[in-house]
Amino acid sequence: MHGIVTNWTRVKTSRDEATYQLHLKPRLALLGEVHDSAVFLDRSFRELLTDTIVDRDLFESYDVEFELEGLDEKVEQTVMYEETVANFIDRHCRRAGVYYYFRQARKDDGPQRDTLVVSNTARGYMRALEVPLLPNSGLVSWHEAILTLAVTRALVPQTVRERDHNYRRPDDPLQVESVVAHDDRSVFGSVNRSNEHFHTVDEGQALADARRDELVTRQTRITGTSNVIGMTPGMVVRVTNDTVPEAPYGIVITKLVTTGSRKQSVTNTFEAIPAHLTYRPEYDPAKHWRWIGGTLIGTIESGDDEPYAWMDEHGRYRVKFQFARHSGKRGTNSMPLRLLRTSASFHGGLHIPLLPRTEVRIIATQANCDRLLIAGAVHDYARRDLVHGKEGWYSRTVFRSPLLGNKLRFEDLKGHEGAKLASVFAKSSVSLGYLVDSEKRKRGEGFEVATQGWGTVRATKGLFVSADSFANPDAPHLDMQAAIKELQTALQRVTALVNATAQANATPADKATQAGLMGVLDQLKGAGLLASAPAGIALATPKSIQQAAGENVIVTAGQHADLSVLKRFTVAAGELISLCAHKLGLKLFAAKGRVEIQAQSDAMDLTAAKQVRLASADEDVLVVARKKIVLASGSAALKIEDGTFEFIGPGAFKIKAGTFVFQGPGTVNPLLPTPPKSNLKAPADYSVSH
Repeated sequence: MHGIVTNWTRVKTSRDEATYQLHLKPRLALLGEVHDSAVFLDRSFRELLTDTIVDRDLFESYDVEFELEGLDEKVEQTVMYEETVANFIDRHCRRAGVYYYFRQARKDDGPQRDTLVVSNTARGYMRALEVPLLPNSGLVSWHEAILTLAVTRALVPQTVRERDHNYRRPDDPLQVESVVAHDDRSVFGSVNRSNEHFHTVDEGQALADARRDELVTRQTRITGTSNVIGMTPGMVVRVTNDTVPEAPYGIVITKLVTTGSRKQSVTNTFEAIPAHLTYRPEYDPAKHWRWIGGTLIGTIESGDDEPYAWMDEHGRYRVKFQFARHSGKRGTNSMPLRLLRTSASFHGGLHIPLLPRTEVRIIATQANCDRLLIAGAVHDYARRDLVHGKEGWYSRTVFRSPLLGNKLRFEDLKGHEGAKLASVFAKSSVSLGYLVDSEKRKRGEGFEVATQGWGTVRATKGLFVSADSFANPDAPHLDMQAAIKELQTALQRVTALVNATAQANATPADKATQAGLMGVLDQLKGAGLLASAPAGIALATPKSIQQAAGENVIVTAGQHADLSVLKRFTVAAGELISLCAHKLGLKLFAAKGRVEIQAQSDAMDLTAAKQVRLASADEDVLVVARKKIVLASGSAALKIEDGTFEFIGPGAFKIKAGTFVFQGPGTVNPLLPTPPKSNLKAPADYSVSH
């Protein structure tokens, strides 16, 4: 026997001898004294055991023999959490249905040490020891043999069902089943588990088959005693002089207790299973697996001098655990974990970036040490909370992005309720309610939208801007009674003016277009813009204001329309300008400069119900016509035509003058203006031409 002495006791001493008691265990027992934690990434089962055993000074690579079938798939991440290395190896072997035993060196010229054999097939058994079955009757000379042999059949569950969920394939139903036996009265019931974590159906089926094989080996248990020296677990034993119906190919030893002394012969008590079955160690997740209660401490990891943390294509952060003792290359001593969120949908949910070196709390799904995720982040003294009592911010709810570029703040202090959404880019912000400055001093009430960049208000179905109060607190969104009432009043005024203008034979305003516009703006049936304010509306700029309409520009006032222009006032119409004053007349004054009125291509009428007066205060009144001039009143007339004066009248012709001089013919050639000819061409639609 080879191994390590783990306990040495001096039992008694005398003059003749000293008696000692010692515990001899395989070298693997020393790993039960090593408590460790580690993270393994992308490791197969064999690589996992090699990393934990062979990499230590206790074992060399040739000290471990693998006889594995399957188990080549690499596991993305595996955690050893504050447990002994021996327990870590044992629980992973049990879960995978892998047995291990120790083979003792027998050759004198070979290495004198034990070898660890790891296998999940019958090929891993030691073959084969052949001995007879000879019950102890006192008629033999203590030949090496099996002394007693008993077979026990036990009732076991019929079916093993495993189910799990893999977030990498959320639509893949991970449900597997393995049946111990059909139409067998020695099986009944089922084992249903959801706490054996697996990633694929194939992996889950392998686990279910391992649990099935475990139940099969529990069905038939063989016990006995022997005096065979050298019988060890993992060895196949064949009975040479008898048959065991349940084990036609022999039995394989699974447990062995050897006793003997100078007073008692060596005796083995053993347990075994039929050699044609593959032994699976017992695995109860609740008893053998590593479970984590509570939370773990970790920090977010990133590259050197990077402001943001690493994230993979699945949105997972790399976390370095506080329990991890081993240091290594950045990224190899941490593992990517999902972040627990308040909502998760396809490209939807809430994401708040985590920064490097942020302290986080880790929880385990179903308490499984291999199913970790980030539960949340916590502040420390180096990264203080943004809301604290020092500044009297106990009533504030604040969200500030990790790099402090954006902020959302809610203030719930009674009488000072308010909200603010702000971004440092272009110093853009939206403030609501009680408005304060950076020192929490009041600077206004209501709402404020501010930016040092560009601003846009866009509503594709229409926009209503109002300073009117709501009719009631539950008024609808488009409550515009006050605005529509003003438009209706304006339409009534226009109707009265249109009727009066038509009676005066002037061209009236287009009432139909105004009525149609009001119909479109009412409840924003069309994509219009309606602005209303009970105390007035003003637009001011040190530069220019432009109003443009593809159809009509309508201005209606209940009292006055005042236009004051310091330099020029220009009105141009493509067809007609109609001015009609119904009560106080029309005044057209030029304090300085010339007044010109022209009808460049047609006649001009000046008509008054009373006197028409033409006067020049300082110079002449000049009346010139290319063809003739007629002055007429009371059936009498003066006609000037072709250089001739013609007086026409039914009554007398009177001349009152101091003298009357007749000097013969003469001519006057006054300057006659030549009116320009204009030709208006309507521009093409800008949206079409551009």
